[in-house]
Amino acid sequence: MANAWTPEEQTEHVSKISVLLKSKDEDQEQACSFIASFTDNESFMDQMRSVVLEMFGDGTMWFKGDKGSLLKTADLSLSMGQHSTLFLRLVKNDLITTQNLDSLTLSDVTGRLLGDACANLPHLTSLTVQCSPRWGGKSVQMSVLPKELALCTELQVLTIGRYQNLVADTFDAPLSIRKLISKGATDGLLHGLLPWMPNVEEIVLTPDWSCSSITSIPDTIAQCSKLKVLVCPRHWSLKSVSGKIGECLEMLNLNVASTSVESLPHTLSSLSKLEFLDIQNTSIRYIPASLLSLPELQRINAKGCTGLIIQTNDLFQQKLLWKKEITCYPNDSRHRSAFVKQEYFDLQ
Repeated sequence: MANAWTPEEQTEHVSKISVLLKSKDEDQEQACSFIASFTDNESFMDQMRSVVLEMFGDGTMWFKGDKGSLLKTADLSLSMGQHSTLFLRLVKNDLITTQNLDSLTLSDVTGRLLGDACANLPHLTSLTVQCSPRWGGKSVQMSVLPKELALCTELQVLTIGRYQNLVADTFDAPLSIRKLISKGATDGLLHGLLPWMPNVEEIVLTPDWSCSSITSIPDTIAQCSKLKVLVCPRHWSLKSVSGKIGECLEMLNLNVASTSVESLPHTLSSLSKLEFLDIQNTSIRYIPASLLSLPELQRINAKGCTGLIIQTNDLFQQKLLWKKEITCYPNDSRHRSAFVKQEYFDLQ
């Protein structure tokens, strides 16, 4: 038993566990389980606390944990970096008290490990999961966003970064997420998440060179009835926006700039609250009158839409930003002799 350890035996145990904690996977899991088995030994826990704090390093604030736990965080926000897996295993084993933890950033963790810890992150409002660049040598590609994420009932902001083939599991309950930010979003992730985010108000999807681009905004966008902002520029494979987007009646801002979208769904004219539409650098040719006449719509950015049919009516001229800005090369540019100022796009 722990109370029967001699000081020498306890020091030896601490030394062995320290080695396991700095290892990977099964060894680290075994070490966390061992610590959890001897939480009633204050002397042992004090020594382990020192070991773990040294591993986490400065830059985070920790207090002595409540009875039965190793550490208690006093921070509202933690970015765990290379110690993300250790942090989640300690959380899973109730060795870290997370009552005051609002925001958490994790790197290179698996979906299974994240899922195991979600039940002990009840007050988390912001979560970022990401993988390191491949040239960093420690990149871990999460394959499935775990269904246990629904246990984080106060989660408002989910940020996902640089996952090549990430998909979403079938959740047991709707997510409370109000803002989704994804770098390198893919169809599998988007199509899987949309039905489970009835309260989402903002979706920002940016491309990443290491990931496939999204190809469509699916019909399930209609289930995001509170959506106000949808931003998905520079997804060159994005070709279509479902007509179901017309059911997102709270929409204020829609951005499909620099995509392969060729036409706008006619249902956009149902979005009476729409204020801004960005379609620049697309192949869209026609802006219907029903869209132009939306009362709250202030501006349609159509710069770079070289095939756009220019209309002479007042609404088009007032709301369309399609004129090219007058610019010139610097005087020392070797191209200056071939440069011609141009105020309007060449529509030929």
